Amino acid sequence: MAELAAAPALALLHAEVSKVVTAVVRLAVQAPPPWAALLAGVGVLFLLHGARHRTVLALPGGAVLGLLVARAIVTVMDGPGAAVQLEALWVSAGVGALLCGAWPPAFPVLALALPGAVTGGLLTLVGRAWLGALAGAAVGGGLGALLREWVACLAAGGIGAAAVVAGALGLLAKRPIAAELGERPMALLAVWTVLAVAGAAFHAGRAWPKDGLRTRGATIEPPDPTAKDSREPDRL
Repeated sequence: MAELAAAPALALLHAEVSKVVTAVVRLAVQAPPPWAALLAGVGVLFLLHGARHRTVLALPGGAVLGLLVARAIVTVMDGPGAAVQLEALWVSAGVGALLCGAWPPAFPVLALALPGAVTGGLLTLVGRAWLGALAGAAVGGGLGALLREWVACLAAGGIGAAAVVAGALGLLAKRPIAAELGERPMALLAVWTVLAVAGAAFHAGRAWPKDGLRTRGATIEPPDPTAKDSREPDRL
């Protein structure tokens, strides 16, 4: 029964991912070369440093979550493949960026609560999609809170990889390879996955830092100006 329930979900996920990748390719090839180069450069920086500062990651991460929420709502209301109004995308992205930027700890929770809700809604719980969505969101949000550093690593890698791929497509827009890649969304998704995993691995051990500067395996706290230096002799 589980396999029968998962098959339509996987087919729907494949269709939605293909649609999103195709839309991103369409936008990327229309970007002027200077903007495409800037986007690729920002992507490289994000792959290397995106997860080291909470707000820097939470702002674009929240915007992406807002876009995904808008896509999910339209899919539920109007069916798979339904078009989303551009204004709704802008509003959803802005709300997500403001929410996560104002309170960065919400980002890793929401980052896993959203796919959890979608998965639970597709698989249902006791025959009710909304119960499955609620349970999936609760489980996903809890995992996001526990695995926040890993979520930050994957989010930084994913956002940086998307920017690099989009920038590269913009720079190669007039070459045949761009058109060929645009017709193969799964190939682009594979390239994005490789870059995202590489970026996540690079951030391992130093993502989503707390107060102070985090290095691999340790956290360096800022010096306390009121603390007494042990090297100074006691004064009577």
